[in-house]
Amino acid sequence: MYNLRYHIASLVAVFLALSVGLLLGTVVVERGVLTNQGTQIVNDLQQEFSDLRQDNADLREGLERDRLFATDAVPVIVSGALEGQTVLVLSSTGRADGLAATTSIIEQAGGIPMVLTAENASFGLDEIDAEALNAALFASSGEDSATWDSQDIDPINAVAQALAHELTAPEEDRPVIDLLVTSGQLGMESIDGTQTISGMALLASTGDSADPVGLALAVRLSELGFPVAGVEASSRVSGVVEAVNAAGLSAVDDVSSPQGAVSLAWVLAGRSTGYFGIRDGADSVFPVLSAVPEAF
Repeated sequence: MYNLRYHIASLVAVFLALSVGLLLGTVVVERGVLTNQGTQIVNDLQQEFSDLRQDNADLREGLERDRLFATDAVPVIVSGALEGQTVLVLSSTGRADGLAATTSIIEQAGGIPMVLTAENASFGLDEIDAEALNAALFASSGEDSATWDSQDIDPINAVAQALAHELTAPEEDRPVIDLLVTSGQLGMESIDGTQTISGMALLASTGDSADPVGLALAVRLSELGFPVAGVEASSRVSGVVEAVNAAGLSAVDDVSSPQGAVSLAWVLAGRSTGYFGIRDGADSVFPVLSAVPEAF
């Protein structure tokens, strides 16, 4: 005979079976929903990636068009800005980053680059015979021998002032330049006995800063009213831009780019002053181009 306990056990078994069935059914349904959702998410991500790849391709094409346009526009923009002017380009052995770009933009602007290369730090002044250096400085100064006192001379500033005089005065005698060249401390290109400069691009560096004599020469030329720019390529930091900027001179830190090329031409033409480039501290990427020379 079936008793109450048997009926209760049967009912419990039935309800337990129903519960397990409902649970298993829910899991199966949820798995199907999750699978569908996962498939949709994957499809959406694939579409997004596809859209991003297309956007990147479009951006690359646009950037290449802009680069080609800018490169072709630079010669037109700077044409005539330095017409017939000779610009000193002071570099240093082993640190010629941006040299080719600098000489190229000067030539595109109608100028003539006078390239001088410092073979050693501070033009190797410590290696030059002191008497020969004093004699050259005295000859360059034009002072009377009675007032000349070589003991009071700071070699770096004295050489910088002498070079500034010899490079800007139309004189055949250039004793300090001749001494530096014959002693192997200064290499030169595109220079003759009477060629004078209208400005200077400083690339020469020593260690992680501008060459001391080169910087002193840039400061002296600026004091005399000549446009000067410290120059670097964006690919390498030489310390020149930082040093000239600290000295209150103009600077260009990306001369190899179209914007940097125009900036350098504008500075050397006396159309703009400031720090132009892409690094922290720059005044702007390039100068205001509304200040177009009358010759344009």
